[in-house]
Amino acid sequence: MTKDERRDRSRELQALLNKAPFKKISASQLGRANFAWLHKVPAAPPYSTADAASQSYALLRKGQTLGDSSLDRINPFIEMLGNLGERNQDDVVPTIERLAAQNGKPIDDQNPADHPIGAVTKELPPELAISAEVTEALAGAFGQVKLLYEQKKGELVRREDELAGLRSEVRQLEGILKAAGIVPREKRSGHPGRRPTQEEPAKKRPGHGNVSDATALVILDQIREFFSNGGEPALPDVAGSFTRPQIEQATGRHHSQVSAAIEKLREQGHIRAAGITKHPTSGMKTNVYALEAV
Repeated sequence: MTKDERRDRSRELQALLNKAPFKKISASQLGRANFAWLHKVPAAPPYSTADAASQSYALLRKGQTLGDSSLDRINPFIEMLGNLGERNQDDVVPTIERLAAQNGKPIDDQNPADHPIGAVTKELPPELAISAEVTEALAGAFGQVKLLYEQKKGELVRREDELAGLRSEVRQLEGILKAAGIVPREKRSGHPGRRPTQEEPAKKRPGHGNVSDATALVILDQIREFFSNGGEPALPDVAGSFTRPQIEQATGRHHSQVSAAIEKLREQGHIRAAGITKHPTSGMKTNVYALEAV
């Protein structure tokens, strides 16, 4: 999909999610349901975690444009729910709730041991088995408690979504203030040789670290192309975020050349610091950058 097509489809999905029956369903529930459904139906490569899927829906509701890979995972799920709604509108919400409760773990209806309730009742001796009449009486007695539980649980999910959105907005505003010099950037505590002191003149970097303005702009275009081709942001809630190793792998360039280009593009205002993340394999902390305009 082109950039315009991704933007238009993201806006269509945003409008759809703000209408019934999706309006009252949280982004967390939609994400967990989408995550579980993709593990049952091979419509697209599944999400790595349910939280990643929920972040996609949170970004959609905020009006942000998603990448190709996220749209490829969301489109077939929404299409399935739309077909279900055409047959019976009342089936959409229960289906989402059932899938969200599974959270990606299949439940075998033929094997009660796979179900948490079945696993308990199977171990009870016959004299302690709960009859259907007792179960019905207990459901009536605790109906008000169950209703209150569901209300509080729904409120908790809604507030978690609001908190995630608020954190994202704070990070974006902080990035803007840092770029403007209003809020100071974090001081690096790395090896003193990485950055020259004020008393010492900056030494010219040898080898691949020397990049011209033209080369830096070429690398900037390659970073934008990385996202156009479906590259996932390093921080799910920051559009256009990336790490240096991601760009090195995507472009095949030397790490010192990419580092020098990033520093130059930051000075020119094309790129900003977006935070810190951990490398998926080594666990080492890695700086995250983001495009000023995606």
